[in-house]
Amino acid sequence: MIRSGIRVRLVAAFMTLALLVGVGTALAGFFASERIGAYLIEWHVSPIMDMLIEAEERAWRAEDDGRRPLYYGSDLAAGLRLHFYVGKQLKADWADLPDGIHFQDKGSGFLLLRTGEHIRYALAGGTGQRMALRSSMIRTLLLCIGVGLVAATLIAFVLSHRLSAPLVGLTRAVRERGMPAGEDRALPPLPRYKHPYEVRVLAEAIAAHEQALCDYARRESSFTGDVSHELRTPLT
Repeated sequence: MIRSGIRVRLVAAFMTLALLVGVGTALAGFFASERIGAYLIEWHVSPIMDMLIEAEERAWRAEDDGRRPLYYGSDLAAGLRLHFYVGKQLKADWADLPDGIHFQDKGSGFLLLRTGEHIRYALAGGTGQRMALRSSMIRTLLLCIGVGLVAATLIAFVLSHRLSAPLVGLTRAVRERGMPAGEDRALPPLPRYKHPYEVRVLAEAIAAHEQALCDYARRESSFTGDVSHELRTPLT
């Protein structure tokens, strides 16, 4: 019972700790990668947004001056396989979104919003291989959690055996010991333990307690024998 109880608890503790650490690390890695991915996409498309806004403003100035504009921002965005929206062209459900990068369609598309001089711009497009990278990362994190659990289980079995072996040995020795048959017989010695300290102290305490009980039993037996002898002599 002691063997199974202690070892099961140690293995369960190691596996629980490994699972918590693995899940925590996986979640931290996932959210960190999401933040990094969002930052990289925004870092990549921000210069494109600046270029499209500048092209749009130049086209407006040329149109105001009566000149023929070369390119509008939407024309350049179409060449880059992106969608550029200006002012009233923005969709109604984008009105409450703050400026910055946003992801749509379960992360397969992005939306970059920016407000200029009383005019709001939007740039939309696909995120490329972001979804494939996310799926690959999730599989890798799950694999790391599984490998960590297997490694933690093996380590737990080895360490639990080493940690519980002294206590299991002491338990077996105490269970197999019995009171001495004669007055001159002494209790068999308990196993000596140098490490761990707690098991050594427990063994010494058990030995001292048993020795005190044996001494008490011998004194009681000797006293009973003397009283019996003294009572038999006058009666005889």
